[in-house]
Amino acid sequence: MAGVVQGPSGTAFDPSPQFWVDRVEGDRGSVEVVGRCFFGPICAGLIFDCIVPTRRDGGWLPSGLVACRLQVAEIRMFRRVADEIDQTVSGQLTLSGQVPAGLGCDCLLVARGARDDGWMFRDGLWRR
Repeated sequence: MAGVVQGPSGTAFDPSPQFWVDRVEGDRGSVEVVGRCFFGPICAGLIFDCIVPTRRDGGWLPSGLVACRLQVAEIRMFRRVADEIDQTVSGQLTLSGQVPAGLGCDCLLVARGARDDGWMFRDGLWRR
């Protein structure tokens, strides 16, 4: 279960769910990404609507957004299926949908269209 208090992700996309991609795997109509949740919760059924590439210095390049529609079909943490993944937790997401050319290592998946569940930034933390 996702918490009610989360630290900022360090990107400009809070409070949208975000997933940093360390590795891309898979074929057969789905793709698996291994990485870490930056802002959560990410749950099965969530749709990522953009991919953010990284700059040479390792920061995010918001001007280089790549539109996509990738739905989370399954979440795995520690080789077990999970309902959701929370901030700072590593895991593997199985995604369905058309995989754009911008999906690769060190990119950021963002679900800008996800409802924010009442997140508000107060005292240096996101709270709901």
